[in-house]
Amino acid sequence: MKRKAVFLAASATELARFALVAFVALDAGIAAGGAAGDVYRYAASAQLLFAIGFFFLWLDRRRYGRYSPLLIAGKSVNIALAAAAVLEGRLLGRQTVLDVAAGPLGPLPAAAVLAADLFGLAALLSARPARDGEDADESAAGGSA
Repeated sequence: MKRKAVFLAASATELARFALVAFVALDAGIAAGGAAGDVYRYAASAQLLFAIGFFFLWLDRRRYGRYSPLLIAGKSVNIALAAAAVLEGRLLGRQTVLDVAAGPLGPLPAAAVLAADLFGLAALLSARPARDGEDADESAAGGSA
């Protein structure tokens, strides 16, 4: 079975993205006061599902490829919600969670999260679907990376 390195790279990127989101959530929670940081980090933990999904696509694309549409939908929703949050903050003149948590880093955390989302979505959309006989053809040809 030939594994696509782009899915392993996307999984590692999603882990880094989760760490950044958890950091921003903790920082925003500290700024909000109380136990809000713990609640924000708990809410951010669902983002680990993307790292797991990309890892399993790397592990066995033919078997877990049927879950790709769920990952595509999730990535699309992430991007749409981030854009809506930024637009709402700009249009209404309010600070968003990303503005509060960014502090001296400015828009860097938001740009890094958006770049990770776009990379994951591009990896999903650019990879052609695995066919049923694809693994057998590659193993007969000697390809087992």
